[in-house]
Amino acid sequence: MRTFLRLPWRRCLSTSGASVRSLLELPSLSPAQSEKTHIAQGWIKGIRRLKKATFFHLDDGSSVHALQVVVLDEHLRNLPGLCFGSAVSVRGNLVASPSPQQPVELVATDIHIDSANDTEAHPFKVKQTVHPDQYRQHLHLRPRVERFASMMRVRSAAAIAIHEFFRENEFFLVHTPVLTTNDAEGGGEAFSVTVANKEKEKNKAEEEFFGSPASLTVSGQLHLESAAYGLKRAYNFNPAFRAERQQSRRHLSEFWMVEAEMAFLDNFDGLLFWMENMLKSVTEKVLQTAAADFKYHMDHVAPKNHTALIEKMAESSFVRVPYDEAMRILEKHSMQFNTPPKKGENLHRDHEVFLVKHCGDVPVFVTEFLASCKPFYAREMTGDRSKVLAADLVVPEIGELFGGSLREHRYDVLRKKCQSAGQLETLGWYLELRKLGCPPCGGFGMGFERYVQFLLGIPSIKDAIPYPRWIDHCAL
Repeated sequence: MRTFLRLPWRRCLSTSGASVRSLLELPSLSPAQSEKTHIAQGWIKGIRRLKKATFFHLDDGSSVHALQVVVLDEHLRNLPGLCFGSAVSVRGNLVASPSPQQPVELVATDIHIDSANDTEAHPFKVKQTVHPDQYRQHLHLRPRVERFASMMRVRSAAAIAIHEFFRENEFFLVHTPVLTTNDAEGGGEAFSVTVANKEKEKNKAEEEFFGSPASLTVSGQLHLESAAYGLKRAYNFNPAFRAERQQSRRHLSEFWMVEAEMAFLDNFDGLLFWMENMLKSVTEKVLQTAAADFKYHMDHVAPKNHTALIEKMAESSFVRVPYDEAMRILEKHSMQFNTPPKKGENLHRDHEVFLVKHCGDVPVFVTEFLASCKPFYAREMTGDRSKVLAADLVVPEIGELFGGSLREHRYDVLRKKCQSAGQLETLGWYLELRKLGCPPCGGFGMGFERYVQFLLGIPSIKDAIPYPRWIDHCAL
């Protein structure tokens, strides 16, 4: 086997400084650590000037906590540009802090102003309280805001935990296409794809770049299912798009989906197990790796007692409620809803949230849906063709988080469903799979932003993604 040259990565990284997080988390400040010169780089988040010393908080985005820098040298204290928002590199000695608010502080021996901040032009000021709506007007600056940097670190930790969960369970990552010729869920809310042509070709056929109408994907499920018939277990982590004309705090036009498909899955209980196990396992891992950021959101963003909801989710077995029973419960309380529940239709978010509360604030699997409520590929129940082996997992405060089903693997049954859905021509390839060694199959999908919103108790889904897109809003 070929031997690869190992480069001195640690030496290279040391020239750009240690992260604030690594300095704050040193297990102990030994004499050697105190004598060692450290380099830290970041942005000044707060500055306080006294007669003989200047103190500022250095934030590099690696931690919810900032590193306090102490400046005693008069020349350094008077550097032009040493102000809130400036990007700086600090060289100095790490010492134990006399304040209980931080374990250590950096006494500066040299400061380089990498880029001074124009404090007059900066839209956010020191210690200014700003409503999230105002932050959305400056999306390019949100990563510098404490609550959004914290959310992005949790997103990162959650994405890594999801990939680890699937790797540990022998799933293979498949990058399903963003450009597609089918609407997986048949909702008709897809964005059409056309060539940006200023001359506007007169011939429509010439405008169709792919030779037939194409759209941005609403789900990679159908493609992922074909991958599972060769890999047995497959998952994706892809963007999805929906042209929903909604301004509410629950809607995005671009979002991320985690989807999984499993061949040889013929057990509905097994499907529910996978969904419950994934939610609990990923959450456990995130709470271990991003504990400080989780606590920050519990203290500053989430509603009261949100921590208890997350703990209850992690410790409880999820409740299962058949669709018919759920409708009976909701109909008894129909006066509480803006939109009364109607049998034969999907549940609305307020129905789902009520149902979770009714079941003791524990996540609920709504099962045995009427076929009219679910996509054509959901498998019919044996003995009752009006119902399908599908489930929605609904959680406190959010509503639906997961959706899944066993897939219809019988050719004749699926052909009739494709025909009824008007997709027989476009989904010929999907139907063909049923003739070419197609075992029973099942899968599920989870909205990633909804998961982040649920975990952290974020009021608006637009604040659970770095750069939200919704109707009339596509900044940057």
